[in-house]
Amino acid sequence: SCTGLTQLLMVLTLDNVENMDRAGIAGAAEVVVAAMRTHAKSENLHGEACLLLQRLIIGDPENGARGLQAGAVEAVLGTMRAFARNESLQQLACVALHLLTSHIAEGGARARDAGGIEATVAMMVAYEGN
Repeated sequence: SCTGLTQLLMVLTLDNVENMDRAGIAGAAEVVVAAMRTHAKSENLHGEACLLLQRLIIGDPENGARGLQAGAVEAVLGTMRAFARNESLQQLACVALHLLTSHIAEGGARARDAGGIEATVAMMVAYEGN
């Protein structure tokens, strides 16, 4: 299953910069974004995908650029919209979005153009006080 594969990739890259680089070069960010699109209704997959995107970007900013080109900003915003009632998933998506927009020059513009401001404010309002 896709969630099993994302878990395996997380284990293989955990605290290992070389494996993180290898995963990025092999297309991990692109595959994660494609899985998010293909399995648009799977909360578990989206949670693991957001976490894996975080790890990939923190491990190597070039992975963030790869993800950005594959549509990671739009996929993460889609997660925020699709699973608005899942607070933990919102948190994972927000961290992934933050990394995509703060570490990659064009990420902020992509997020603004894709409705990132509105999605973030909606999440903040929904979970105000938490």
